[in-house]
Amino acid sequence: MGLVYLPMGSSVPDFYGGQRRPFDEDVSSGVIALDAETGEMRWHYQTVHHDIWDYDVPAQPTLIDVPTPNGIRRALILSTKRGEDLRA
Repeated sequence: MGLVYLPMGSSVPDFYGGQRRPFDEDVSSGVIALDAETGEMRWHYQTVHHDIWDYDVPAQPTLIDVPTPNGIRRALILSTKRGEDLRA
């Protein structure tokens, strides 16, 4: 697929986010997909918006192929510190 998937931490400082910049808030506490050739961000998914409680992504995502009646569907599994079931 030509993508590199990266887990993202939360922006500092924790417990207070009043001085964070817009780009700090956009990709923190989620996963981003970078184009492997250009390094440009293709998409991102954020698990917590304005994360002040340090609920960042604790591990790398896992890619799987899920068989469906319509063929294989590629999926990304992303663990969180909150034990949620997220599908992107």
